[in-house]
Amino acid sequence: MNGTVRPFKCKTCAKVFTRQENLKRHEQTHHKKSSGPSFQCPQCSASFLRSDLRKRHIRNCHPLTELSQSSVSALQWDSLENQLPLPNVEGTSPLELNNRFPPQNEAIPNISLPLFEMGNDAEGFSFAKESLCSDAYFTHFHSALPVIHKPSFDPTTSPEPLLKAIAAIGALYTVAGEKIGQSRARFDSGSQALETYVKNDRTRFQDPWVIPAYLLLETFGMYCCDDQLFLKAQNIHRNLVDVVRELQMTHDGQLSRSDTDSMDENLGRSDLMDDASTPLDVIWRSFIHSELRKRTIYSLYLLDSQFAIICNVRPLMSALEIKYDLPCSDDLWDAPTAAEWDALRHQQFSSFNDQDDEGGFRGGRPSQGTFYESTQYLLQHGSRRMSNSLRLLWSSPFTALILVTQLQMMSRDLTHANCLLERPMGSQTHLSVLLENQYGQIAQALRNILDLTPRGQLYNRPEMPLETATSTSHAPLWHSFWIMWYYTSITLTHPDSLLVTGTVESNLPAAIATAGHLARPRIKKNRDIYEDRDVFRILNDLERAIPEIDIRPSNGFSEYTEHPFTTFLGFKICLVGWRVVRLMVGKASGDSRSQDRSNSPPSSIYQCSPAEYVLRSIRSCTQNEKPDGHDSGSFEPYETDYLQWAARTFAHRQSWPVGKWQSAIIEESLGTFSITHSLPLMVPSPSQIPMPQGDIQLATELGLADLGMGDQVWMGSEMG
Repeated sequence: MNGTVRPFKCKTCAKVFTRQENLKRHEQTHHKKSSGPSFQCPQCSASFLRSDLRKRHIRNCHPLTELSQSSVSALQWDSLENQLPLPNVEGTSPLELNNRFPPQNEAIPNISLPLFEMGNDAEGFSFAKESLCSDAYFTHFHSALPVIHKPSFDPTTSPEPLLKAIAAIGALYTVAGEKIGQSRARFDSGSQALETYVKNDRTRFQDPWVIPAYLLLETFGMYCCDDQLFLKAQNIHRNLVDVVRELQMTHDGQLSRSDTDSMDENLGRSDLMDDASTPLDVIWRSFIHSELRKRTIYSLYLLDSQFAIICNVRPLMSALEIKYDLPCSDDLWDAPTAAEWDALRHQQFSSFNDQDDEGGFRGGRPSQGTFYESTQYLLQHGSRRMSNSLRLLWSSPFTALILVTQLQMMSRDLTHANCLLERPMGSQTHLSVLLENQYGQIAQALRNILDLTPRGQLYNRPEMPLETATSTSHAPLWHSFWIMWYYTSITLTHPDSLLVTGTVESNLPAAIATAGHLARPRIKKNRDIYEDRDVFRILNDLERAIPEIDIRPSNGFSEYTEHPFTTFLGFKICLVGWRVVRLMVGKASGDSRSQDRSNSPPSSIYQCSPAEYVLRSIRSCTQNEKPDGHDSGSFEPYETDYLQWAARTFAHRQSWPVGKWQSAIIEESLGTFSITHSLPLMVPSPSQIPMPQGDIQLATELGLADLGMGDQVWMGSEMG
């Protein structure tokens, strides 16, 4: 811990310790100067002061030997060393001695693992299949939830429950048949093994691999569209939230069991970062230990937010209770070696302003005057210097996703409160529930994040030249960030339908179906008032969100790497787009009937009505074409084309069943639309619509609130 006095110093290597027993252990292990009893490892020449230390050494360094002696010890794996091997230290450490000996697999064949055993080939769980699933997990899913340290992950030494959790998700990305069935079997065996492991000792939740394994199982249960597994995922989540509070794991001041049990008390120490005498490998692994704990808690917070958004339940966690600093740069987290990590560590805080200009003018800057200084004070009053974590957002998509998720949760809390305090029931109200100052604060925060993150260089989008696209292993995580960013921005204006209606669902398929049901068009008296400003705010986000949702082979990004929650948010965005398209079709049809354009020349995008402009702008995104030219025919195909595009887009998401459910709901809506759309739209007479001045109708003349159409977009007492 930072600032702790270490009065006990080793006379041989000058290493210092907080307790005398740690010094004696160090001397016995590394220098063999203790006169006390010696317990020697039967596999190597390492000796220990106590028998329990030797037992732990055998468990960590020679696990197969221990398993051959006692099957019960399969439950006694230590915390950190199962995922991260102990760091090499000065002197003759047990690890150094262990590396001189060949693997023990040949000496002890066919070891039985009674609790965490792998199934046989007949059950479909051969080692080759497990390796295939593990590779698929790291290829297609890991980057969307980087809660495991990939460079140090070793499937041959990792705990069996963690491997089961990884394989359960990885199996969804393999080409083998019955993927869901195989994943379900791995989910069941992995969750049962974890429950047995922590049943009698809840402090084992502090083992760094335990909660990540639970988080992966929870993710699988949430998004496999199975009611029973979704309920299990909810139970896992509630238990994890209770545990991290009980063990005080939401802040870095707690001392975990793995810290106190570790043979090397350097693990997790942040003060090692500036200690030049500490080996680089020790510093790196200490960083991994502390960063893994941090990312585990933030990942739990993300899943808590996902439950709240999907089912419209109150979140169990608050951002205020998480006392960790923000996660590090993802490039730093993924550094494969200690040397590369160290190089990135010293580069990440460099600034454009670091380099001095030796030939520059050395005189002071001219005074700006008290008026300028007073203005700047008013503009910047209460602002603080940007933190190092925010400076790293350019290379930290995981941190950016956490921040924008927090803004979404803040927006939901304010919307929920305003629905109770400000929003009258049974009458038409404005679309946005947030007060103007609330909207402005969150919108400004979104723009601030925008200024610190890369844009337009993550994927090879159709409108981008190939040479300007940037290939990055973090593209799926940036994709999740952008979809969440657009969804948050849209919901500031167009709040979530389940949230404002108070509809709570119990599983993901029900939430998808309800969202589709609430998106159906409704008559004018049952929808809220769409201000012109609201429409163009939504359009501004839709024009950027649709290309992000429309994953095509030409985009340089695969739907296989998209997180299922991101797929769900894309569906919610498309439903908002449908409402806008439906409303604009009615308005544009009314505009065209009120004007005689039979003798008018073809107009450009800048000479059409605002409603037509909105429609053509959205079609240009879904059809990947420029919004120029004039459509002299009916506007009704705009809605059909949009729904067909949405159904086709989500049908491409085949790894997780979420996309299939969403596509089916849209297809059902499309079928209903095809029947009702054959009826004539009830549009107002020309005298009811303000005539445009000239060829250009101003945006303020949309007149959406005055348009009464029989089956127009809903929003009102039954709305969302």
